Amino acid sequence: MAITSLPTPPSRSDPENFAERADAFMAALPRFADEANALQQDVTQSAANADNDAMAAAQSAYAADASWAAAKSSAEAAASSQQGAGQKAAESQGSAALARQWATKLGEPVEAGEFSAKHYAQLAAQGMGLPVFALGNIPTADVGPIFVPTQGAMEWRSGRYAVLRADHGQCRFVYVSPDECRLVPHNGDGLVINGRQYRIDSAGVPLDIASVPGATGTHSYVYAKDNGSGSLTLVAEATGHSRHTDGTEIKTGDPSSTLVGVVYKNAGSVFVDSAAIRGVASWFNRYYKSATSTNFNTGTASAAPVQAIGPVYVWLWAGEGFKVNINGRTAVNVATASAYTFAYVDSVQAWGVYGTSATANAGVPVAITVPTEGTTEGFHSVATWLSVSGGGTSNCSLTQSIKAAP
Repeated sequence: MAITSLPTPPSRSDPENFAERADAFMAALPRFADEANALQQDVTQSAANADNDAMAAAQSAYAADASWAAAKSSAEAAASSQQGAGQKAAESQGSAALARQWATKLGEPVEAGEFSAKHYAQLAAQGMGLPVFALGNIPTADVGPIFVPTQGAMEWRSGRYAVLRADHGQCRFVYVSPDECRLVPHNGDGLVINGRQYRIDSAGVPLDIASVPGATGTHSYVYAKDNGSGSLTLVAEATGHSRHTDGTEIKTGDPSSTLVGVVYKNAGSVFVDSAAIRGVASWFNRYYKSATSTNFNTGTASAAPVQAIGPVYVWLWAGEGFKVNINGRTAVNVATASAYTFAYVDSVQAWGVYGTSATANAGVPVAITVPTEGTTEGFHSVATWLSVSGGGTSNCSLTQSIKAAP
């Protein structure tokens, strides 16, 4: 804020102008005082503002220092957390290794004088009077009952040691695709081969069409074997099966091969499990699908039977039964003529029905059921044949099926 300058003050050395200058000087003093007071207030306020700005700057500097300290602390905490995470990971790995030792370690304590579960299992076996052997060190001569940790109690049978109590047949052999069938776990995962306990992986054991020998249009039995490394593999063989002395079904003469199923390879060199040919069957946990086919508006004028629907096939294990059904209708285009429908089972005429139309082309219901028991092992089939008597031509709409009925 500017202050107006005062006029020249009076002086006794200039008596002539003393009065005039004194009046002028005195007249200017009030304005000078007001301007001086205003300047003083402005300076005072500016000083207060400067103090406030200095205090705010100091506070900002303090806050910046605090933020820096907090950032440094966070960085140090993050580094500590990373180090702790690494330590936890290492501890987890150590815990996993320790857990494995608690389950399997033999020969010495796991920790603080305590032994593994496997160690105590061996002690239990020894407490029952059974010597303990590792799987790779099973005796090749009879030394009496023994205990093997991965097998359990074993005894000498037919020239080798075999498991006493085992999980067996906990599997099913299934069709997957034209190029693959597979042995999969079912109600467990155990299978016995040559007296040893095996476990089937959850993904199953595959059989590729390329590994199936023999001509096309033939069936092969499928056996599970040890692949030489303690795991399972599947092989397809023409050789049939029989009951072994331990009760397992094996390739005849070869107890190292346990039967699990059968496959059919058609002329196209692919596996077949279709509505017309049920060519894949499981030995364990069997499940049964019917083979079916239908024909509409097929007829004949022959008095001798002629085939109207080609055969469909199912695989049956020895001793199983099956049921044949033919259902639908037939008609003859001549009144009082008769239409005959026959079920040919395994290419042999097994059953027939006939109906006579009261009027031309009147439909006659057909319902044929042929139950069979105790069949031989292999493919069994049904085909539908027709004939007429009394002239005219028959016409049919029929569905045929064959299904295992154990």
